Amino acid sequence: MNKKRVLALMMSGMMLFSLAGCGSSSDSSAADSTPAAEETTEAAAEESTDNAPVLDSAADDESGTVSGDYTPEDGATIEVFTIKEEIVEVVDNIIKEFEAQYPQVKVNHTYGEDGETVLKTRLASNDIPDVMQVMPAGVEYKEYYDAGYVTDVTNEAFEQNIGQNLLNLTEYKGIQFCMPMTVSTYGVYYRKDLFEAAGITSAPTTFDEFKEDLQKLQDSGIKTPIAFPFKGDAPQLTERLMGELNPDCPNDFQAIADGTKDIADSETLNTFMEFLDTIKPYATEDALGMDRDAALQDVVNGDAAIMFNGSWLLSQFLTANPDIDIAYCALPSPLLDSPKVAVNVDTAWSIGTSTKYPEACKAFLDFLSQSDIAQEYYEVDGNINYVKGVKYDKEQLMDVYDTVMSGAAFSTVGNQWPTWDLRADLAAAAQGYYGDGDAEAFQDACAEYIDFYYHR
Repeated sequence: MNKKRVLALMMSGMMLFSLAGCGSSSDSSAADSTPAAEETTEAAAEESTDNAPVLDSAADDESGTVSGDYTPEDGATIEVFTIKEEIVEVVDNIIKEFEAQYPQVKVNHTYGEDGETVLKTRLASNDIPDVMQVMPAGVEYKEYYDAGYVTDVTNEAFEQNIGQNLLNLTEYKGIQFCMPMTVSTYGVYYRKDLFEAAGITSAPTTFDEFKEDLQKLQDSGIKTPIAFPFKGDAPQLTERLMGELNPDCPNDFQAIADGTKDIADSETLNTFMEFLDTIKPYATEDALGMDRDAALQDVVNGDAAIMFNGSWLLSQFLTANPDIDIAYCALPSPLLDSPKVAVNVDTAWSIGTSTKYPEACKAFLDFLSQSDIAQEYYEVDGNINYVKGVKYDKEQLMDVYDTVMSGAAFSTVGNQWPTWDLRADLAAAAQGYYGDGDAEAFQDACAEYIDFYYHR
């Protein structure tokens, strides 16, 4: 490994160490929070061996929600920090409704581009938002609790408004450090009208059907059927696609890290290379220079018929063209008899330990947990919402929703890797392979990254 690469990896490791060692609560310190972070990583490695379905019951719950008895402090000003671009406007609207109900509270909404990195940096500087959006299935977010940045909200009234199925996913060390709301899915968006024009009457359910459909689309006159933004979206595309092609990816990588499997025998990496080789003749010619907005526009314009992305993107398709004839299906894999769907706890809210206004923060989470407010959020967010009483009715997304509810779902593999940092490095290696087709260089690079992150 070259010196620049070693330095970059050391810097990444130092950042994680600083996060684990800067607790702000009275019972956390640099001396005891670093072992806790290491314990978290080890626990995540052990959990990675379990890829059983995580969601197998309907999100709908007719019981409705209860309202907690929270009295915000007079003159409270709280910051709400979000990390998802597509929800900025709806959160702004919800804040206005909250302020109308609680005129004694002022809420400032902060959205940071590359929000997860911004949040990590802020926490490391002990600049903790009052309320922050988190993704609690990831190792780093559990480390935030261990380091003393976010509070235990297990016994708060608003937790009663969340379906138990989701609470089971976010329980950590016997407590809840957040109020979870939604679960995202990842799959294949496709233009139904363009499929039908090419003689394709249904979504593919096998990898062979997927390949046949690509050729039919190209034969129908669509030069590049797949809009493939393998520039800025490369880390997410790499991690999600690796998982959906091989949900057993965490065990595969663990075996490589343990030295019981050679990198050349990795089912994950070999299948992923096969997938990239398959789609490249049908994908955006300048995929390595394409971003998500350009890819979405190609699908909207009909220049492409397929895009890999998550359930959250539907609202942006509909904003671009409310009449677009689009649908969403699970990605077939050559390793599986039937597709499985990667899911992630996508929207959850934590309260910072340093807030001066804990009751105002609790009142805000309680407000978010009411059926009508959560329904308003869902209409934009589009993900499976586990607030009681919310109706999941996005026709375009129902095929994947039904797949998830049948039990064919797994926690996205990034949650089961030692750190999310791994996906950016794997993505860089994948971009190199996509550009030059050098399988040995791709495998060697992946071997270095797996060795580093699993053993640091």
